[in-house]
Amino acid sequence: MTEIGLSETIDTMLKEYPSNLRFLRKAEYIEPNGLRCKLYSDPNWAYSSTNGENSPVNHFTASESCFSHNQMAYVLLAYMAQYGKLKGVEVQSLDNMNNKKFNDMMIAEYTIRFSKPFISSQEFSGEFYVQDQNLRRTKSGLLLFVDNEFSFENGKAYGKSKGVIKLNETEIFKG
Repeated sequence: MTEIGLSETIDTMLKEYPSNLRFLRKAEYIEPNGLRCKLYSDPNWAYSSTNGENSPVNHFTASESCFSHNQMAYVLLAYMAQYGKLKGVEVQSLDNMNNKKFNDMMIAEYTIRFSKPFISSQEFSGEFYVQDQNLRRTKSGLLLFVDNEFSFENGKAYGKSKGVIKLNETEIFKG
């Protein structure tokens, strides 16, 4: 397991998230293409009563899963890009990957199952793994399709996703 560079990767890739929406706190890289994380959800992050008083929901929600998933995906893909672990793609800088997240990275598919409730306002675990990568030329340009699996709190919530990263010709491996 490797933590080298992950603190900087986390800070850079998640800097635009307000503190109450930044769920990913710590992560470690797992060979060959995985991330084990510690996450935490501010109990007052989204739900409030009509009189303005916060009334937190006491369990992990679909909204929290989306934020957590996206943050794990951004961090893992940026880390893999920095160390040449994206299939067919040259090593990428952290700044380049951070810029890509706004217009050149997207979640094409996302499914999640909830098997058992758990409290998200206490630290909880998450794992994210890249299962497959396919570089393709399409009408939209050069795209890297990334198939992923993820889970939270030892499988109490789990799912699959497909991400897409748009690349330019200078970013693909020529050798």
